[in-house]
Amino acid sequence: RPAPPPPRPPDRRSAAPAMGNMLCSKEEGVATEPAVPSIDVPAVAMGGRYPVTLDASDGGDLGLEVETVPGRRLLPIKNVAGGLAEKWNALVGPDTKLRAGDAIVEVNGTHGDSTAMAEALKGKEKLSLVVAKAMTYEHLVNDLEYLFKMKNCGPIIVRLSWHDAGVMMTGKGGCPNAAMRFTDKGEGTWAANAGLPTVALTLLGEITKKYVPDLISNADLWALAANVAIRVMGGPDVPTRFGRVDAKCSSDGLPENDGRLPDGDKGVDHLRAIFHPKGFSDRDIVALSGAHTVG
Repeated sequence: RPAPPPPRPPDRRSAAPAMGNMLCSKEEGVATEPAVPSIDVPAVAMGGRYPVTLDASDGGDLGLEVETVPGRRLLPIKNVAGGLAEKWNALVGPDTKLRAGDAIVEVNGTHGDSTAMAEALKGKEKLSLVVAKAMTYEHLVNDLEYLFKMKNCGPIIVRLSWHDAGVMMTGKGGCPNAAMRFTDKGEGTWAANAGLPTVALTLLGEITKKYVPDLISNADLWALAANVAIRVMGGPDVPTRFGRVDAKCSSDGLPENDGRLPDGDKGVDHLRAIFHPKGFSDRDIVALSGAHTVG
């Protein structure tokens, strides 16, 4: 499909800081692979990375305007204007040209910290960069919109986000941290979450590979995806707040569904027992239950 038009640089409220996405240690139990269904998932737009080598030994400006935000894992390229960057672009093919909307993810071996990478860009005779294509908040939203329009899968992604957050109970903890990624034990094995670690995460798989963890955490991606899905399906444009930290292993989630998620075959007393501890009124419960008409 055609690539989306060059997007404007994301503002700092929209672009999420990178979050951890490490697997458990052997002592804690590495996540086992669930049975993954065969699903034809659309490719993301302009994915992939490319190497860039800039030689500053004879002086000259870098020719790259980048945005440094403390706590982020990448350096978004805001503008390419002259200097070494334009010289590079004149020598290479279209697949490895530096462009606004791409993002630097490594500078001379330094990665994972935008501030450290920005410092590494200064005062070096030779710069070896790794650049990710189309790595902005706008590209992410475009990829999500395309997925939902092509696969009509908005409802299960809304369910994924709700079940990630719905484990919260006042005074008993629980939080949206994408712990369902792990299926050795805990939330990824609950009957209430059936289909989410397999079907939902398979649908989000290509987008996750591209954007997590450099642009966004898994948990923030699930929340954003649900809000984009609601809008694509004709609902309101729900703003997304970012900052969720990913579970590093299944033990960072909850071991059992001890009254945190509802059963589908029980009545009003059960719904009140589940949702009143979360701070929901009866009106809230009716509104949330009505969401089951989606899909």
